[in-house]
Amino acid sequence: MTKKGAVSAVLSLLFILAQPPGPVLAAADTAGETSAMNPAGSNTSAINPAGGNTSAMNPAGGTSAMNPAGGTSAINAASGNAVGKTPAASNAAAGKPAVDRAAVGKRAEDAVSAITAAYAKKTSLSDWEAYGLLLNGGSPPKSYFTALDKKVKNAKGAFRKVTDYARLALVYRAAGKNPARAAGYDLIGKICSFGDIGKQGANGPIWALLALNGRTLPKNAKWNVGLLADEILKYQLPGGGFALSASKNASADADITCMAVVALSAAAKAQKDGDRLRKAMDSALGYLADNADTVKKTSEAVSQYVIALCAAGGDASAWVDVLLGWRLGDGTFAHEKDGKSDAIATEQALLALTAYARGGSVY
Repeated sequence: MTKKGAVSAVLSLLFILAQPPGPVLAAADTAGETSAMNPAGSNTSAINPAGGNTSAMNPAGGTSAMNPAGGTSAINAASGNAVGKTPAASNAAAGKPAVDRAAVGKRAEDAVSAITAAYAKKTSLSDWEAYGLLLNGGSPPKSYFTALDKKVKNAKGAFRKVTDYARLALVYRAAGKNPARAAGYDLIGKICSFGDIGKQGANGPIWALLALNGRTLPKNAKWNVGLLADEILKYQLPGGGFALSASKNASADADITCMAVVALSAAAKAQKDGDRLRKAMDSALGYLADNADTVKKTSEAVSQYVIALCAAGGDASAWVDVLLGWRLGDGTFAHEKDGKSDAIATEQALLALTAYARGGSVY
């Protein structure tokens, strides 16, 4: 897939979330948002700052695995068992050695160290670069937080897109700050009371859920984790994949599906009827397994898949091995094979490798 073609996938979402606050998209405009990104200006779920180990790899974590070669395995998140072929089984059938989890873990840890070391030296960071650095124990420059607070103050705490609120809330939370008191404004309250959560298609409820997950919300909130999960399910198609739009002619999108899995995973752990959500996740993971060739076209898509697998409790070792194939000699990641260094691809790779290290979600 070329850079231009990726606009309908990973990069389009990054564009959505990374852009300064602008007019809310009209319902018809959701065709311009074709993927959900967890990383820069684009993607993610609620951060659990106390959970997971962000410096040591846990490559053996999880009991299910996907087949990066495009097989048909899918994680049964409800039971934690693999359905179908594991990477070892499919590789053996193809005459290839099984993935060495310890080796993959070491390579992934080295990649995280290289990226965070580079970010720590930068004087200017994107929100998602800062987020990835914070998750790994790093400290963005004071100038970053000064600019972040200024952004919120200049907007008087009012943004037109729920994804703006969500992205900023996630960064504040990762920094150990209260997003309900961000530069004097309540970003969480704004998400809870947001008007048309579907203005940006599935991106709206997905990111809102990730930002609200784990927080104490007002009893009279218009949106909470349970209601947002129900809203996300409206975008799931019969084949298991999720679409950006809820229109009748909408088609499934791999990146949106990955982010839906991440959000539903968070909701399933918080809801009494979690089995219903896990069933939807299983169906989504089955769709992704059946469309593995599409996932493998860009490193950003692979990163999203790794993030989804980790959030769902699966073993993403084989897919991390695939992702590391996009790593360049300078430690950054390319958008496509044989491509040049790409900032967005590197941001997303860092989040994916961090999710793998934690053995869970990065939101």
